[in-house]
Amino acid sequence: MPDGPHRIVFVLVPPVMAFDVSIARMVFGAFPDRYRVVQCAAEPGPVEDVGDMGIVASHGLDAVDDAGTVIVVGGGGREDVDPRVLEAVRDAAARGARTAAICTRVFVLAQAGLLDGRRATTHWGLTGELARRFPEVEAVPDVLYVADGPVLTSAGAAACVELCLHMVRADHGAAVAAEAARLSVAAPARPGDQAQVVRTPLPPPARDDLAATRAWALRHLDRPRAWGRPRAPTACAVSG
Repeated sequence: MPDGPHRIVFVLVPPVMAFDVSIARMVFGAFPDRYRVVQCAAEPGPVEDVGDMGIVASHGLDAVDDAGTVIVVGGGGREDVDPRVLEAVRDAAARGARTAAICTRVFVLAQAGLLDGRRATTHWGLTGELARRFPEVEAVPDVLYVADGPVLTSAGAAACVELCLHMVRADHGAAVAAEAARLSVAAPARPGDQAQVVRTPLPPPARDDLAATRAWALRHLDRPRAWGRPRAPTACAVSG
């Protein structure tokens, strides 16, 4: 690996969702001294994207050659992924690069053969299709992300944040990951086995004297319990 920041290469497989690119760049881009992020595709230049957001791949697939981490973005579960992309991802994994996929991009890793005998996840609505199309992959439903050795996969949309925070934590520890979460206005890094979907909606806020106390507690969940420190405001103190 070259000296300097850890090199993260996004392999853009059309169609690409701008959210997936921007949220991952936001998390890693918060630490330019630790990470360098570049975007590549089979053909450099504008890449077909969802919503015509003008996403551009500044590099060709040779950018993968010295990547420390390769993150596949896009694809949408398509079955006709460019063979050059599959080869580049396979080569990166073979030389020891960490390889990840966001949401339905798991199908790209599966087509490349990188998930054979491994656990993997995707959007909750597509884990059944993943299991059907790739029976050699252990499809794990209803989790945020799965890290099976150096190969990582995640559920959709917001789970991309969780996956990126997990990688930051693995690279630099909990404190740096917490800072990344704070800068992203996200919750601290969570375990990947949490459910994708909360099926029971939260009740409306109760109109009682303990509401402010509960709100205070929720704002301070990241703080360790320590006797002798200032106590949470009581309901009486808040209300009166």
